[in-house]
Amino acid sequence: MTELTKESFKLENVRSAEVRRGIAWSADVLVDGKKAFTVSQDGQGGPGRFTVHDNGKYQQALKFTETLPPVKMNGYEMPCDLEMFIAGLIDDTEDEDTLKTKCRDKAVVKLPGDDSDTYRVLPLPYSKELAGRVREYFPGAEIINERYL
Repeated sequence: MTELTKESFKLENVRSAEVRRGIAWSADVLVDGKKAFTVSQDGQGGPGRFTVHDNGKYQQALKFTETLPPVKMNGYEMPCDLEMFIAGLIDDTEDEDTLKTKCRDKAVVKLPGDDSDTYRVLPLPYSKELAGRVREYFPGAEIINERYL
């Protein structure tokens, strides 16, 4: 068995929706390219539901999350479990999709000193010329559009 990393996990069929008490979501989770389990959360505050398709990969995933550092949430630290880890991957996927959408018709940049989750949407479409001007005024700026070229 190979040792897992965050990159060992891939999500498919991700769905999420805002519900009265939170966010409901579901996803098929592939571990090392093989469908390991499906997880869903109804957004009502209870535990997620897991449907296991490959018990060996599922057990590997459980062991992997035991090695992760605690998660900080609302001023508290709590151990990272598999559901929490997958929820984080879903958040990352949705953030990436949002950035891609914004990059379709606007220039999106991250300036030196911006928080890790801060992006600036310029009221102009991306162009190489615009990217050059942004870098001229803000050396070290990251032009997010260039991730998707």
